[in-house]
Amino acid sequence: MKDGKVVLARVHLEADRVERFPVGGLADLVKRYGLHTQAQECIWVISHDRAGTVHTINEVARGDGDQVALDLPGTLTAVLAAGAPAFSVAHNHPTMDPTPSYADRQLTNTLMEAANSVGLLFEDHVIVEPTGRSFSFRDAGLIIGVNRPGVKAAAPRRRK
Repeated sequence: MKDGKVVLARVHLEADRVERFPVGGLADLVKRYGLHTQAQECIWVISHDRAGTVHTINEVARGDGDQVALDLPGTLTAVLAAGAPAFSVAHNHPTMDPTPSYADRQLTNTLMEAANSVGLLFEDHVIVEPTGRSFSFRDAGLIIGVNRPGVKAAAPRRRK
């Protein structure tokens, strides 16, 4: 947060007010800033406090129409530089389907483990698509409870 405004780095957009989002409101927040309208797949990291007050929204990766690679150290650095104790990640699927891929699920587990290793709280990973539909890993039960520093990420459940 800079002078009471949310800074969206790389896209250079600033909000005129302090942004807050309730649990489950992340998709609405990133849609307000236009993530769902991007032609390439993009990943944004939202640095915030535990009450949902946004510190920064940074685009940390941009790919092509159906894939994007994330620089994990750069993502964590963006959160740590914002001085926020928690973060969420959002990305878009320009292909019109918000269903997470295997790579999306792996990324979520990697982010949970990395956040725990540096003492950050990883709240959610949301996928949005051009019509506004979204998928939340937290709402789907794929981010279990609240990650606490030193607690390992839950392993994905295997179906029998």
